[in-house]
Amino acid sequence: RLQTEEDDPDVDGTSWYLINCVAGVELDLLAQARIVCERFPKKVVEKFVVPTTRHLRSHGDKKKVVDVRVRYPGYLFCKIALVEDVYETLQELDLCRSWMGTVNRKGHKKLPPSPIPLNEDEVKKFKGLEEAQEEFENEYGGDYSGRTDAGEDLMAQYAGYDVGQMVKVLSGNFEGEDGTVRRLKDGQLMVR
Repeated sequence: RLQTEEDDPDVDGTSWYLINCVAGVELDLLAQARIVCERFPKKVVEKFVVPTTRHLRSHGDKKKVVDVRVRYPGYLFCKIALVEDVYETLQELDLCRSWMGTVNRKGHKKLPPSPIPLNEDEVKKFKGLEEAQEEFENEYGGDYSGRTDAGEDLMAQYAGYDVGQMVKVLSGNFEGEDGTVRRLKDGQLMVR
């Protein structure tokens, strides 16, 4: 038997666990996990999180695109009480590869590994895990993809610059030279 908490309705609290998946499918795994765990009570399955950020980049002179990037590629954070039913439900998801921080029990080679929850110091290290991600989801929605976002708030970092504009390079290898802004990306101007 898997050494998890007993399937007891009086489970005393949830802990953070990490599920590993292929990088690039974190948001798909997030959607799958939320769907299959809807039936569990809130005291057993509290939340699933994939911390994300928004970035603006340009496509030519006119088009600006908002990208949603996962902060920790290949990981889904879940705050759950590790009961056997929840563990098996999540382990059976197609996109779930493994649980991070597992311990194999000595003398029980046929038993599945038992996941270890993140400690408080590890949880604090992960930026945006709870508060910032909740603010992000409240502002943009839980299934935010960036496709309909014009990114006006992100354009402030490029104030005064447009694609095709002549500029003078102020620092770096080409300091003092003139150039043309070709692209806006990740808070930087690409100049040629």
